[in-house]
Amino acid sequence: MSCGELFLKGASSTFTGYFLIVSIAFILYGLTTTLYLLKTNSVETLDQELVSVPSLCLVLFGATLFLIIILGCCAVCREIPCCLETYSIFLGLLAAAQIGLGIFCLVRFSVYNEDFQARVFNDVSNMFDMYDVEPKQMDDTQEWMKCCGVSQPGDWLKNGTFPSSCCEGKPENCTLESGMVYPDGCYEQLYTYIVGSNYIIGLSLTVTAVTEMIGAVMGIGLSCAFWRNNRIMWI
Repeated sequence: MSCGELFLKGASSTFTGYFLIVSIAFILYGLTTTLYLLKTNSVETLDQELVSVPSLCLVLFGATLFLIIILGCCAVCREIPCCLETYSIFLGLLAAAQIGLGIFCLVRFSVYNEDFQARVFNDVSNMFDMYDVEPKQMDDTQEWMKCCGVSQPGDWLKNGTFPSSCCEGKPENCTLESGMVYPDGCYEQLYTYIVGSNYIIGLSLTVTAVTEMIGAVMGIGLSCAFWRNNRIMWI
């Protein structure tokens, strides 16, 4: 085996190890983000604004990448050129899909999207106004986002008391004097989390897609080397 072939085999093995770590990270971060978004957003926002779609796709991409890596490891270790070509093709297709979703995330959830910003504010305001009828949504948002009120904790002073979800640990008596009230409003916290998490997803998908393209090209090059070696052995 030539030096070039050794380099390609070593690089491909390194890339498969890297992709294995990335796939696990995608699954864990996607599941965590999806859970937070489902707990803190209304059904209407989830359906119409697609805030949880990127995190769900991240889990799907992570699982798909994991399966592709298994194929790639077998192909490199056993030096099977047809499996390596299949691995490279699937890796390239996955990279293309990730770039598409990455661009969607970066454009859709831009910090300059005033319409989406207003939607989140109205969503949190509706949770606050409906608290006496349906407190669970607002309580979940305050507990998971560690926030209080719509814009500030002072929003609750109109009602005279703070709900327990406004304080760390959810004590029975949640007061300003306790020093446990979350200082930030839920609108800002929720908006920052949605935009920030989806921006991270979009950026990570795009960067990973570039490395996947490189890995796919290396896989094709290595498969050509394997085919050449097999042809020499047949001769």
